[in-house]
Amino acid sequence: MSKKQFPGQFPDQNDQKAIPKITRIPYLKVFELNPTFKLSLAAMLLATSVVLGTFATIATPYLKIGFRFLPIAIAGIILGPIYGAVIGGLTDILCFFTNNPTGEPYFPGFTISLIIVGLVYGLVFYKKDVTILKLVITKIGLDIFIEILLKSFWINIAYGAPFVVILPTFIIESAIMLPIEVTLIYAVTLLTAKIPIKAHN
Repeated sequence: MSKKQFPGQFPDQNDQKAIPKITRIPYLKVFELNPTFKLSLAAMLLATSVVLGTFATIATPYLKIGFRFLPIAIAGIILGPIYGAVIGGLTDILCFFTNNPTGEPYFPGFTISLIIVGLVYGLVFYKKDVTILKLVITKIGLDIFIEILLKSFWINIAYGAPFVVILPTFIIESAIMLPIEVTLIYAVTLLTAKIPIKAHN
């Protein structure tokens, strides 16, 4: 079977439109040359993250599923690790002080966790290819270190909950959120990559 026998059935390797692929964000250089726009985007992502963390969190007696991870991850991917880390940390602080009906004392451990999340997404993906496989590997690593081990450690320190009780809950929570987070981050990155450069000139 050859390309001559079946014309049009085989994508041309020189035709970039034939094989969709996410590489670098196409207008990232514009961000670097326009600090004002970069700061504006960071502020928008921070505000979105706080709103999602405050109003778009599904809490049950055993699980707490939220979506504030998305703007934090996107900030790291398209703005870099510093922006990702800062937005992650500020998100946790602002969410705590704007949505703390029980009056619990502030615990910095959870802030550190979100700082690490934003930092990691920036270090892994900023100015690099974004693929589903790389997202899955990154998310699994963050789940094991942040969402399961470190989160259990923070809760044990803050509330005295035993590891044996809370570890299974966080493992289930991470397993449920893994495909959701990877799909959303990949989809938003894909949409972001399609925005033309001229739109921001």
